[in-house]
Formats: sequence, C-alpha cells, structure tokens
Amino acid sequence: MKTQTKPSLSLWTITAPLKTSLIMSAFTFAIIFGYSFISSLIYKTPAQMPQTPLFFLLGLGFLLSVFLVVRKLPSPKMDQGSFVAIHTSQTILSSALVGLSIFLILANHQTILFKLMMLEAKHSGVLLIALIFTTIFLFYLVGLSIINLYVKIRRIQEFNIPTWKIVFSIPFGFSALWVPGYFLSKQSTKQFNQPIKSKIYSRFIKWTVTAPQNTIVTFAFITLLSCIGIGLNSVLLTLSFAMLFGIWIMQIGKKNFIKQIPGKYSSAAVIINIALIIILSTIFALAPQRPANIQINISDITTTETTGNI
Repeated sequence: MKTQTKPSLSLWTITAPLKTSLIMSAFTFAIIFGYSFISSLIYKTPAQMPQTPLFFLLGLGFLLSVFLVVRKLPSPKMDQGSFVAIHTSQTILSSALVGLSIFLILANHQTILFKLMMLEAKHSGVLLIALIFTTIFLFYLVGLSIINLYVKIRRIQEFNIPTWKIVFSIPFGFSALWVPGYFLSKQSTKQFNQPIKSKIYSRFIKWTVTAPQNTIVTFAFITLLSCIGIGLNSVLLTLSFAMLFGIWIMQIGKKNFIKQIPGKYSSAAVIINIALIIILSTIFALAPQRPANIQINISDITTTETTGNI
C-alpha cells in the first residue's frame, strides 16, 4: 500500500524520471546483450537472428520498468495548484532538453558524425560509454512523459471519473479529461498539497491559479511550448479540447460542470476518442498504397538490345 506523503517537486521532475531511465536502460542493455549472446550460440551469422523475439522482450522490459516505477510512486491528493506546478515544471524541463538537443545536433551534426566514426574505428569502449549516456538521456525524457501521465491520471481521479473512462479516452480523448483539472479547483483554499521550495515559483503558481485569465495565459504558453516535445498535432488536439471545455463550462457554470465530469463530460470524451480512432483507421485503411519501387538493371537492357541487333 502506498504511503500518503507530500513529496517534493524534484521527485516528479528529477528523481522518478531518472529512476525510470536507469531501470529501462538496465533492462534494455541486458536484453540486447543477453539475446545476442544466446543467438550467437544458435545461429552462425547475426543476419540469421530473428528480430521479433527481441522486440517482444524489449517491449516486455519497457512495461516491467514502468510497473516497477509507478508502483513505488506516492499518491498524494492532486489539487489544482499542485497539478499546475508539476505539469508546468515538467513541460518546461522536457521542452528545454528536447529543444537544446535538437539545436546541438543540427548545429554540430557533421562534427558528431565524424567523431562517432573515429570512435567506432579506434575507441569502441568510448563509443559504448557514449551510447550508454545517450540511452539514459533518451529514457529520461521517456520517464518524464510517463511521470507526467501518472500525475494527470491522479488529477483526473480527483473528479471521480471512472477508471474505465480514463482508459477508453486514450489516446485522443485523454486531453479532454485532464484539461479541466488545470483550470478548476474543488476547494476554496489556495494552499497546495505539493510543497514548493522555491518562493519565486510558488508565487508564480499562486498567481496562475488565482485568476482565470492568469490560468488561461499560463496554460496557452505551456501548451504551445510543449509543441517542441510532442508535436504540433498533439498541441492542436489539446487546444481543441480546451475550447470544448471552455464552451461547456460557460453554458452550465462551474458547479454544474464539476457534477457532470464523471458522467456526461467524460462520456463525451470517450465517444470522441472512439470516433476519432474509427475515422483515422478508416482513412488509413482506404489510403492508396504507394507503388513498390521497381529497379531496372541497365546492363540487362543493354544486353537484350545488343542480342536483338545481332
């Protein structure tokens, strides 16, 4: 049973994602090296090794890593201020890391490729260390996304939305469920369950949740900023559901909306999600397939023409 504690903000941004990264990296390298070693005893060449079992084991290792981390996470009461503080800090951090990585790769891609070639030719041990640190960094970003998803689910559960509706809202309707948690508070007090050590950041979060216009500005900025990490399509989907939430709450009011979240509103999110899945699957299935690339050997044509002339 999870202990009810008040974890620091660093747990959600540093500790838990880093723990996820280390566990995933350990499973990944163990599976790859173990599978390669066992396969080398069975098959003569690496080309003969089947890849499907390897991908299955890697997927199993990924799920097991997520389970091991999530089961140890605390489950504190996720009030509005706590959720805004955690989601905002996670989004800023992940966007900054992804943006910085993209900039460094684009600005130094030739140098990076050259050094990798040199390392591969002369220093395989250094190349392995670089690969390990790169894997840990990439899995840290994955872990940050997983912890962010966990925090969103915890916030959604504060509105008594059934678990099956949360599951069936994934992937397209999930934003419709967590967006209200960014804007709404079920309590009048502005005391946060999430301790924030930084006084400047604490004042910023209080400023954000104090007035609706402040919340809207912060939400819009953070959502647009997340475009760096999750892409434009996901951002547009989130903003669309934010508009749906805004129209809905303006029609019936805050109190009635909170009452309707477990019922009509969450059901609408599930229906929209299923409809989008059906529509996109149909479009993908009916889309014309690209013709296969046909390679013609010029020497064959030349030989045929020469034979014909004779």
